[in-house]
Amino acid sequence: MITNGRIQLYPLLRVAIMLIAGIILGNALYGVVAQWVWMLSTVALLLVSLLLWRRPIIQSTVIMIIIILAGAWCVTAQIREVSVALPDVPVEYEAVVAGRPVVRGKVVRCDLLLTDGPLAGHKVKASILRDAPYSRAERLSVGDGMRIASELREPENYYPESNFDYRRWLLIHDFVATTFVLPSSWQSRQVSLERLSRLDRIALRAMRMRESLLAHIYAGHDVPDDEQAVVAAMTLGDKSALTKELKETYSITGASHVLALSGLHLGIIYVILSLLFLRRRTYAVGQAVIVVSMWAYVFMVGMQPSVMRAATMFSLCSVVSLLNRDRMSLNTLSFAAIVMLASNPLYLWDIGFQMSFMAVLAIFVFYNPIYRCLSDRMVWRFRLFRWLWAMTAVSVAAQLGVAPLIAYYFGRFSCYFLLTNIIAVPLTTFILYCTFTMFVLTPLPAVQSLVGGVLGMSVSWLNGGLEFIASLPGASVDGIRLDVPRVLLIYVIIACAYGLGTYAVRLHRSAAYMRK
Repeated sequence: MITNGRIQLYPLLRVAIMLIAGIILGNALYGVVAQWVWMLSTVALLLVSLLLWRRPIIQSTVIMIIIILAGAWCVTAQIREVSVALPDVPVEYEAVVAGRPVVRGKVVRCDLLLTDGPLAGHKVKASILRDAPYSRAERLSVGDGMRIASELREPENYYPESNFDYRRWLLIHDFVATTFVLPSSWQSRQVSLERLSRLDRIALRAMRMRESLLAHIYAGHDVPDDEQAVVAAMTLGDKSALTKELKETYSITGASHVLALSGLHLGIIYVILSLLFLRRRTYAVGQAVIVVSMWAYVFMVGMQPSVMRAATMFSLCSVVSLLNRDRMSLNTLSFAAIVMLASNPLYLWDIGFQMSFMAVLAIFVFYNPIYRCLSDRMVWRFRLFRWLWAMTAVSVAAQLGVAPLIAYYFGRFSCYFLLTNIIAVPLTTFILYCTFTMFVLTPLPAVQSLVGGVLGMSVSWLNGGLEFIASLPGASVDGIRLDVPRVLLIYVIIACAYGLGTYAVRLHRSAAYMRK
């Protein structure tokens, strides 16, 4: 295939870049340019492009501009949808508990999904004051209905020294307000869910299922509390039982990603299921089973955005593989980004979205050059060395993609991330295997208890290993302060270094060829 540049090999990458540019433009001009202006401009240019079919270069340019305008139109509409007007005085409303209540000092914090009034279908972050130990608020669970009288306030940023925009994060996830509820201002009540969308009702049902699975994890099986908390976070995304010390240990070592449900966890499931359907005769059926199984898991863990994002990407990989295309390519990654940004343009400012795509993009770009650095060494014939080097190459590549973002949002860089991943990734894989085995062995409690003991020991090893790494001198560099231009400059430096390295390798190969 003859192209006029490498960018021509990745047409969807160009579309994704233009869409991102349009979203940024629409966000910057929100309140200045009305939504109807973006809409009319998009439609007008679309009609113009139809008349330019004899001039493909000009038509392609116009289409790129159309994508930019469409991105601005979409983000403007999305911001209008989440920017709701809140009443100035306390109001009464009905809501259903949509997130596991967690005791934090004198309050119980939970997510509420409003079921009536003008804000029906939106979510609120609630802090309910405890009137006594073991109060009514502590007995709340997902799906419980409430009648509340309280003041709804605009979300605020609680991290002034950080670049993490908490208010924007809440808006991205459809939290339109926060509220403080007194014990005398709420009562338990059966509420109607008729005004909720079908997706909201499905998500609520999924959260109830997750609660029953969490109860199964916390039921015992000889797993200590800290280990149970880690298992619940890894498998079902529940971090409520994690202590501050444990979170800090995982953060210092750069292992926080194993506690958050993400592409790592769903990738393990994807690999397991792919190994079961390697035969070409049943390949299409196998891919269908894989996609259904992944989305069943998404439902099981409460349809969390990070898992839905990963499931979307892997589902697209399965579809692409059925078309005899490279399932893991920049086009596939770009297509996944286009789908998710079209569904919610505000995902562009979600930290999880940014880190997920930057990690995968960096692996696509840097993994092979790093992996091939030692491919001609004598030690290459040892399988263990190849496995360790492959894990090292993946870790370094992913770190190149996400390190500037971590430093920007959290002001930290983990110095021993290679050692962390060598310990954390295999143990996390084994822990997930053990957890799923425990669920399968529910009819056999004796065998299940034995697996639970192995699971607890594995999590204990993981926690102990990470605590040792966190105790090493210089485990992390803290207090980093970056702004957006500096982050972009770091990525430019990384890209330039990659380009220079690639050019040097080509010169070396050309010189070697000429000598022959």
